[in-house]
Amino acid sequence: MILFASCSPQKRIARIAKKYNLTQKEVVTVNDTVCIPGDTLFFTVPSERDTVIVTKYGTIETTHDNGQNVVYVKVTTPPDTLINTVYVPVEKVVVQNVEKQRRVPWWLFVMLIALVAFVTYAEKK
Repeated sequence: MILFASCSPQKRIARIAKKYNLTQKEVVTVNDTVCIPGDTLFFTVPSERDTVIVTKYGTIETTHDNGQNVVYVKVTTPPDTLINTVYVPVEKVVVQNVEKQRRVPWWLFVMLIALVAFVTYAEKK
């Protein structure tokens, strides 16, 4: 099993890329998205007046109870989506197009040998 795993195409490409220095560093951008649900929180604190504070992160409402010296606080946060961009370095194999050298076809040698043999045979007769 180990012998077959060492001969896999991925391993062969990795060995060739390392031998001929065909790897190139590249950065891949990945967007990571996190959704935050909205929530409401109620609690009471002692105070003397009513207030409403609105920000981009939420709303805080305080309501004063006239009978008691207590304020009811309601904090509301809207749902939000956070997008985090992550840059991941990756190695990639660069494909180079190399033109093959022009070589004489093998059948041309066979024809030349046959021609020499034919001419030699014809001269002997």
